[in-house]
Amino acid sequence: MRRKILVLLAAFASCNAGAAESAAPHVTSPPVLVVMQRDQALKAPAPNRSVGLLVPLIGMWATASVNKNSARKVERFKGTLAPADISEQATSVFNCFATTTICTEGRVFVDAGPFSEAVRASPAHEGYVVQLLPELVTEQMMIRASAHRVYVANDPAGTVTHEESGYFALYTTRAPAEILASKKKPAPIEEYWSQGEPRRIVEASRRGLVEINTLFAMQIRDEGLTDPTPTLTNLKDFPDKKRLACKGGPVCAMTYLFKDNGDSFVLIFGTNYAGWLDAAAAAHEAGLPGMVTYGVN
Repeated sequence: MRRKILVLLAAFASCNAGAAESAAPHVTSPPVLVVMQRDQALKAPAPNRSVGLLVPLIGMWATASVNKNSARKVERFKGTLAPADISEQATSVFNCFATTTICTEGRVFVDAGPFSEAVRASPAHEGYVVQLLPELVTEQMMIRASAHRVYVANDPAGTVTHEESGYFALYTTRAPAEILASKKKPAPIEEYWSQGEPRRIVEASRRGLVEINTLFAMQIRDEGLTDPTPTLTNLKDFPDKKRLACKGGPVCAMTYLFKDNGDSFVLIFGTNYAGWLDAAAAAHEAGLPGMVTYGVN
């Protein structure tokens, strides 16, 4: 993924020149399986011939990345989001998975069997499993997500298998300071997420999925993401701790500020972790790997 600056500039110039001559090519979106997880106690179903190793591996990924205390936070999120369904939101957003360019819409599944058949039938014989873990505490909403590429193995059975490495994305938004000032009276904070029409949590969760899709585009398709360079600031050296706070020296030194949007931040850690945090959440805690692994407290 590491690129030379001159190569980037040349590619950018070439794209600009070509854009004047022809429209941008369509990206074909791969099949996507959306998996909702609650906690480590959720067991994967037994494998069968149609899905091969896919389903038990989903269970392994979940166990490796889910905080055992997540269940109550997920239930709070689902109870506040109701009657909306984040799976339905994800189906709409991930029709053009991991791309912000013109897209030939793909199919999004919530069942491993039809997804596996779609992977076999796709031109590239590949797809992605996206695991979503939405959480809500009184002050903060978060969606953690992982994406793993799966593909048809070169064997007589055409087994759907996976790549060991994955991509991780995080979106989080926090109630504003004036709402949090009433923390001794929890009701106003609880009501914050349910206010408006559509309700604030509905808008926030949909935006979260859109931002996560953009983060996956950065990682999977290299849409705008380069490796950390001296031009990027690591969180340890960010001068205004009231805007962007990171706890844990070594991790902060390896987490980089990719974009400062004023009211939000995009962070990267290595080549397979990326996060979108609004300003209130970033000022509270911006330790990206820890947030991806353990969620909100």
